[in-house]
Amino acid sequence: MPHIRESKKPSTAKGYLDMYRLVEPHLNGTELREARTSDIDRFLKAVADSKPRAHTTLLNVKSFLSGAFRYAKRTDLINQNPVHDSVVPRGLPKGKTPAYTLQEIQKLLAAIPEPAKTAVLVAGLTGLRVSEIKGLRWEDVIGDELLVQRSVWWGKVTDTKTLTSRAPVPLLPLVKRALLQHRKLSTGDGYIFHGRTGKPLRLENSVRRDIKPAIAEAGLQWYGWHAFRRGVSTNLHALGADDKTISDILRHSDVSITQQHYIKPVAAKSSKAMRKLEAAFKRAKR
Repeated sequence: MPHIRESKKPSTAKGYLDMYRLVEPHLNGTELREARTSDIDRFLKAVADSKPRAHTTLLNVKSFLSGAFRYAKRTDLINQNPVHDSVVPRGLPKGKTPAYTLQEIQKLLAAIPEPAKTAVLVAGLTGLRVSEIKGLRWEDVIGDELLVQRSVWWGKVTDTKTLTSRAPVPLLPLVKRALLQHRKLSTGDGYIFHGRTGKPLRLENSVRRDIKPAIAEAGLQWYGWHAFRRGVSTNLHALGADDKTISDILRHSDVSITQQHYIKPVAAKSSKAMRKLEAAFKRAKR
């Protein structure tokens, strides 16, 4: 874990720690150099039997174990990684992953107060991760693009999730106007969404304090910030955008070295697809 905390982003380190806490009660004093594949199978089965868990969680546990033994091998503590041939027990099927429709976003915006309202609009019509929204600064608004350059996780400013995440995304005129209006109500030229100290706004607190009470009163449901990102993908697909264009907008594509290390202008077809999203969003309000 010290190596992970030093080499990984805080959010990633937290994920590793969560996986370790699932495994630790079942290690029973087994020393790393003595572990065999049969031991790994036993650990995984014990985690699966201790509580009904999603299959993806069990896959993550195996991935964590493999990473731990891989690190041990790199540091000459062991010669083989016993996790390679282990088998992941069958877990529960993946749960429902909601994606906000345009109509649902319109209803949310009608109920949520500022500044959370503008943050929700950005999430619903850009596809940015919530950590990227918290990290937006006014200098990242460049023409008709939002330049994603950083993330904020529980108040800690870090680099983007991946190298390919550090890229521009189309900024619709509707969203740009909302941001400009939001700027009149905020102070400073730093973070677009900030607290009284000027530091990035803790949107997780806004959800608890502002968003959930407002939408509960309106009879709406909160599916989490990532549901907006899934919604952008789903809504664009329904509007006829091709998968590659959607992948480019969400910065999910498996790209070349040039794409990984250099920021390129947003493709014209990406902007065209996002304009379709804006038109459909406006129609949904009627």
